[in-house]
Formats: sequence, C-alpha cells, structure tokens
Amino acid sequence: MGKKGTPHRKWSKEEKLRLIRLHLDEHNSIREIERKYGVGHSLVSAWVKRYLEDGE
Repeated sequence: MGKKGTPHRKWSKEEKLRLIRLHLDEHNSIREIERKYGVGHSLVSAWVKRYLEDGE
C-alpha cells in the first residue's frame, strides 16, 4: 500500500535501477531515497532485494 494521499505511480525500469544504485553504490539510506523521491520504504527494499537476488 502506498502513502496515504499520494497517487499510484508506475516506476520505469531505469528509474528503479537509478534508485537501487543510489542505495548500493552511493550508500544513500532507503529512508533518504524514500523522502527525496516519494517512493515507499518497502517498495525500495523489495527492488533492492530483487536486484541482489536476480541482477538487472
């Protein structure tokens, strides 16, 4: 479930990868990414987990 009051947003593969790289390569916390880009914490966590398990 998304944040209350925010519209559902479709993230492109490129956008997801950019946010994953911010976390893994540039050591931004998931919380920082959540606040800066308005994406839910659990969503970013799921993308990172999937990336680490399956690659790009």
